[in-house]
Amino acid sequence: MNHFPIFLNTSGRRIVLSGGGDAALAKLRLLMKTQAHITVFAVDADAQISAWADAGKLKLIARAMEPGDAMCAALFYGADEDPVED
Repeated sequence: MNHFPIFLNTSGRRIVLSGGGDAALAKLRLLMKTQAHITVFAVDADAQISAWADAGKLKLIARAMEPGDAMCAALFYGADEDPVED
């Protein structure tokens, strides 16, 4: 089994996502339907991600992730489309 399906109550929980391209957008489209507090780390974020941040729908930090950035997150997604970075 390569994937483990889970159900997680995301209401009010912190979710962190690393990446700003197509893979990140795909995950964010689903995550935006939740009541989670979403933080995105992306050096070069897609315009849609920036627009969501400007609208207050998520927090965008314009840099690569650093140690400790996912602290207290209920869930983390690596969506950098780079196997080493993810």
